[in-house]
Amino acid sequence: MESVKTIEGEFLGKLYKNVKMGADSIIKLLPKMKEGELKRTLTDQLDGYQRFVSETEEKIERLGEVPKDENAFTKFRAGVGITMNTLMDSTDSHIAQIMIEGMTMGVTDTLKVMREYKGQSSDDGIMKIASEIVNYQEKCIETLKNYL
Repeated sequence: MESVKTIEGEFLGKLYKNVKMGADSIIKLLPKMKEGELKRTLTDQLDGYQRFVSETEEKIERLGEVPKDENAFTKFRAGVGITMNTLMDSTDSHIAQIMIEGMTMGVTDTLKVMREYKGQSSDDGIMKIASEIVNYQEKCIETLKNYL
């Protein structure tokens, strides 16, 4: 398969990177957490992120294209950031704050991508997925605010 080559593939690729980064961040955080309500909440949120990862990945592959993760350096930096943040403070409040900040960046990035590709794609379903991702991330943020 070739790399991304269509507007739809580019749009989906950016959505894929966003939700994959969210899922990967939760996966990195879970082992650093004690059992409890926040850990269960993040596990539930991970399920939602993974559904979006699968959905966007599948649509990219249907276009005959290949989903691309963030580059290794970006993933490494994110992992180091999570590790450093949790070494200094692993309270539920701090972990919720880290996730809220990351998800807020995810919402912002998705909204930018939606505006960038508005009217460019002939597949209205992609814009619908993008809206669902934003709504999901906003719902997750609201839930995490209870742990601050």
